[in-house]
This record gives sequence, structure tokens and C-alpha cells, in this order.
Amino acid sequence: MALDHFKQHVDDYDVVVTDIRMPSMTGFELARAIKRIKPSIKIVFITAFDIYKDEFEKMMPSTKIDGFITKPVRPEAFAKTIARILSGE
Repeated sequence: MALDHFKQHVDDYDVVVTDIRMPSMTGFELARAIKRIKPSIKIVFITAFDIYKDEFEKMMPSTKIDGFITKPVRPEAFAKTIARILSGE
């Protein structure tokens, strides 16, 4: 459903925040599909695991991710991460 919504409203998105584990499609699959449609989109994964961007890029170089937010999600950390990513830091 998220991918369908993205396809219909692609210009409304600057960043997509998704969980890695989802019922019908993984976050990796969603990220790749979204990047094919809009390569400039920023992708942030929410995960229960400590994952670092450098480690992730070594393991999965074909999946460009702009950030990670670790669960439990604190609103102030969420807002700070999104602001940092959108500002290009």
C-alpha cells in the first residue's frame, strides 16, 4: 500500500521512513522500488537493531539508505534525524 501511495504522490515526498521488517514486502525491497521511481528520495529505516550506515553500505551496497532510527523511537531523536537528513548533513 505504501508503494502504491508513493507512486501516486511521488512529488509529495522528500523522505520515506520505513521499518525493515514488514508483512508483505521488506523495507529493503520497498527502498529499492522507491529509489527506482525517484532516485533522489531520502530513505530512513526504523529498526530494533543497532545498525550503522557504514556497516550497512558494506553489506548491502546496492541499497542506498540515508539513515537509521533505532527502536524504541523517541520523538526528539526522530525529529533530529529527519531534520539532519533533509538538510543534507
